[in-house]
Amino acid sequence: MWVGLGAAGLIVLALLGWWALRPTGAVAGERHLPDEGSAHVDPGTPIVYRNNPPASGTHYPIVASWGVHEEQVPEGQWVHNLEHGGVVLLYKCPEGNCSERVKQLQDLYNATPKSKWNNVKLVVAPYEKMEPEFMAVAWDVQLPLETFDQQAILNFYRRHVDRGPEDVP
Repeated sequence: MWVGLGAAGLIVLALLGWWALRPTGAVAGERHLPDEGSAHVDPGTPIVYRNNPPASGTHYPIVASWGVHEEQVPEGQWVHNLEHGGVVLLYKCPEGNCSERVKQLQDLYNATPKSKWNNVKLVVAPYEKMEPEFMAVAWDVQLPLETFDQQAILNFYRRHVDRGPEDVP
């Protein structure tokens, strides 16, 4: 009888330990959003997204070039990059002065590891229609950042690169 109770107690402790240490899939600060689909529309077609910035949804059939952009990239274009398993880092410029920020972001891009396709699948572009200074976006996921945090951005990239609905370079 004591052996049975001891074994039951060990099982209960093991289950409690597993419950406390189980992986939840959630990462602090990340927002997981409902999928808005992946339909293609002609370039220039107005698109309305439920989330700002979008993390999925209707988009143009062309991707933005990977790399750091100093000019805004149409949402409908970089959402296609997300569909291809890319990550987009959006940024705002303080008082319109982007030169230092762009240098910082170029250094980040240069430090970003290559995807399984042997390329850096990261689009970095200005985006003024958001509250935080930075937002990392992958398919159905956002990570808002009030300040530049290279490690958090690289970690987000590693977790989400090559995980879009289309497995292509």
